[in-house]
This record gives sequence, C-alpha cells and structure tokens, in this order.
Amino acid sequence: MPTDISHKDAETYSRLSKLSGPEFDRAYSQEMVKDHQKDISEFKKGETSAQKPDVKQFAQKTLPTLQSHLELAQHMQAHVSREGMSKGKASGGSSQK
Repeated sequence: MPTDISHKDAETYSRLSKLSGPEFDRAYSQEMVKDHQKDISEFKKGETSAQKPDVKQFAQKTLPTLQSHLELAQHMQAHVSREGMSKGKASGGSSQK
C-alpha cells in the first residue's frame, strides 16, 4: 500500500486548498465526478478481466455503490453549478455576451 500521496493527488490538493466558497465547491465536485468515473471504469475492467473469482466478485459487488456515489457527485456538481450561476446573476454578473 502507498505510504505517501501521489504527485497528481498532491497537485489536486494544492489547487483545491487555494480555493474557497463557490469556486471550491465547483472544483471539488468536478474532481469527485472525474474520480468516480475513473473508479467505475477500473472496476468494470476488473469485473470482466480479473482472473481470481474473489476479485471479480468484489468488483461486481462494489460497482453499484460506486455508481450510486457517481450519481450523488453529479447531483452535487449540478447543484453547485446552478448555485454559482444564480449568484452571478444576483450580483449583476451575466453569462451572456
């Protein structure tokens, strides 16, 4: 097992730690959606290509949970995106050019 954070994860952490408020919410939700999509892809590969039955079974059992989490992350992402747009309009910002 890894004993340290990966370079990519450290960069993500550093980028997110500099944000706050709606900017953080949007960036964090985007990362969660992307991460869950990646995990689902990897578990689907494991479900079909794993040699050991226990690994296949674990992938099959875990996929519905990951898919549920992805749906929640997508819902969160949609919510914070709508929230950011409505606040922009309320403060006089406009997304139209």
